[in-house]
Amino acid sequence: MPPESVSMAKSTGTRKWVLAGIKILISASLIIFLVSESDVSAIWHAMLSANLVLIILSFLLHGVGYFSSVYRWQLLLKAQGYYV
Repeated sequence: MPPESVSMAKSTGTRKWVLAGIKILISASLIIFLVSESDVSAIWHAMLSANLVLIILSFLLHGVGYFSSVYRWQLLLKAQGYYV
């Protein structure tokens, strides 16, 4: 491996870590801002008064959608000759 490709690999790895750190910092800042500007007791009250059956149903439907997407991708890959 030529020396310049080694230094490029190191800088690419460092760049990924820096970008990940920036993303985490921005996400944490937004979450802190939203929580500080929100009425936490009202949010907690809304969570406690939510219909548990609808929440469970929504999670189940999300899972069904996820697995149907997996099945669709398997069909598409099989049509292209890839067997997973």
